[in-house]
Amino acid sequence: MSFWTYTNRRIKSFSLLDLALIQIAVACFTILVIKFRPEIIIINKWWFIGIFLFVLLRPLYRFFVEI
Repeated sequence: MSFWTYTNRRIKSFSLLDLALIQIAVACFTILVIKFRPEIIIINKWWFIGIFLFVLLRPLYRFFVEI
């Protein structure tokens, strides 16, 4: 089984909620990257790290644990 076949099979098990959580995680990661430029945004970076990890828990669980 190739890498892409395996990945496509796993991603097809994602629900709409999983996809939304991934989008929120990517948004938080993007804001975290921007956070390293303090003149652009003034928010504590730990909020974004916490949100990023929290919203990725379910999609990562479904990808790696559930079949």
